[in-house]
Amino acid sequence: MNDGVTERIKSFTESDSSTYTLLKRIYHVPVLVALMVFMLATRLQAIDRFQTNGGIALRGNDPWYHFRETSYLLDHFPSTLGFDPWTNYPAGTSAEHFGTLFDQLVAGFILLTSFGDPSSEYVGLIVLIAAPVFITLAVVPAYLIAARFAGRGPALAGMVVFALLPGTVLNYTLVGFYDHHGAEVFFQTLGVFAFITALIVAEREQPIWELVVDRDIAALRAPLLSSVGAGIAAALYILAWPPGILLIGFTGIFFAVKIVSDVFHERSPEPVAFVGAVSMITTALIMLIPLNSLSIGSSTEYTLLQVLLPLIVGLGSVFLAALARWWESRTWSNSLYPVAAGGSIVVSILGFAAIFPSAFSGIIGNFLNTVGFSATASARTIGEGQPFLSGGSPFAVIFGEYGLAFFAAVAAALVVLA
Repeated sequence: MNDGVTERIKSFTESDSSTYTLLKRIYHVPVLVALMVFMLATRLQAIDRFQTNGGIALRGNDPWYHFRETSYLLDHFPSTLGFDPWTNYPAGTSAEHFGTLFDQLVAGFILLTSFGDPSSEYVGLIVLIAAPVFITLAVVPAYLIAARFAGRGPALAGMVVFALLPGTVLNYTLVGFYDHHGAEVFFQTLGVFAFITALIVAEREQPIWELVVDRDIAALRAPLLSSVGAGIAAALYILAWPPGILLIGFTGIFFAVKIVSDVFHERSPEPVAFVGAVSMITTALIMLIPLNSLSIGSSTEYTLLQVLLPLIVGLGSVFLAALARWWESRTWSNSLYPVAAGGSIVVSILGFAAIFPSAFSGIIGNFLNTVGFSATASARTIGEGQPFLSGGSPFAVIFGEYGLAFFAAVAAALVVLA
């Protein structure tokens, strides 16, 4: 009898242990789901105010641009409305930066779930909730990025802060604000996560030039697929918001610094260069699809800028890796490689500026306009195009955007530095 009691106690103990192990392994999933439900419910709580007998009401002006684009897509999918007569009325203007992947995804979802025959009420419902849904989905890649660097606990804490953020993040993703901003955050975060994943895979698999020459598909499969995925994710971000080409610029800076750093510390730069080359060439090829101008035009349109910049970054990654190989064959000191690489980059930039002066000035102008350092007068009439601190005193603006989380972040940064 005592043996039976002992067995039952042992059984219960093992059951409790297995349950605890399971909860420890997946506890972040229900927490994330709860946070996403909270974010969505918070943003949708006033939905009744935007549903009327005659249709729907929308917040502000820009959502109506997207509503017209979506309405056009429902009849001409997947073609977007490239010219909007109601924008800059009565002359009209190009509306490519409004008719993007965001509208195509929403229209496609409506058509798919309504079997091609959506009612006006159903269209209105999806339009009202689209922005809250996209910002809620952004929690997933944001958590995965944070968990990679800080662990699950701190990552969940970060997502709690994200879910509670006031200011622009909340205001631009409320019900009825049918604009691209929520999708922009989602695809940008997805793109960053895809690049991190590709770099992790490349670090593990070490794709080098000999494997490419030997066409060792088995060894190259994982880094190749992850790098192509990163390129697709970057392209999706640009397709959702054309000025997202800025992400390619910052990614290029990262690849240059990382490759130079690897050579300086006597590590092979080729895995990173592999990711840079494959991902950026993939992005460039995809951006040929919406290309409609062979000039370096505005960053809000699909011009050669969206094709050339990723192509330059990809080829630049290959060049820096090849330079490292040549440098090694000369048995020169790795400490001098950063000078040679930096000089090569400067010479390339000056050469491009001399051969294509209008294209170079266009790229620099688009960069400055995008980051807001020299935004034009018309751009400053757009809410998100205004300088960050133009809305009042620095304290009021920062506190309105981040609340006490900003000061907690500053304190945490000081602790980390200490």
